[in-house]
Amino acid sequence: MAGLNRKGRPKGTRNRKSIVREFNQRAAVVAVSTGLASDKLTRLTPLQVMLALMHGSIAAGELDAGGHWAKEAAPYMHARIAAVPADTPIPPELLPDPEYAGEQTTPEDDRSLGDEPPPPGPIIW
Repeated sequence: MAGLNRKGRPKGTRNRKSIVREFNQRAAVVAVSTGLASDKLTRLTPLQVMLALMHGSIAAGELDAGGHWAKEAAPYMHARIAAVPADTPIPPELLPDPEYAGEQTTPEDDRSLGDEPPPPGPIIW
């Protein structure tokens, strides 16, 4: 028996936090799936699965896992802004109103907002 290490926790044994986390995740999955019929469960889209996992993880207190699933689901919900060439014309509805084209603010107008100079030194919040 020389050479056997019998000290410490056996390999693969879960700690209390892991057990609680897995229990909460299972409870969240059961809560999400109880309202769905079995035929609806088979017709879930990948986005719906990711959103259910995100909500279940957050409900279980696992913010890191919820953030991971939110990041994975984001491309399906929010399109990326495409780069636009510089010579692309501006649509007429986005052009400034010609009636107000002459009105511009100057630095002098901005100074009239407050008569007091800013306090010296750094601002500590």
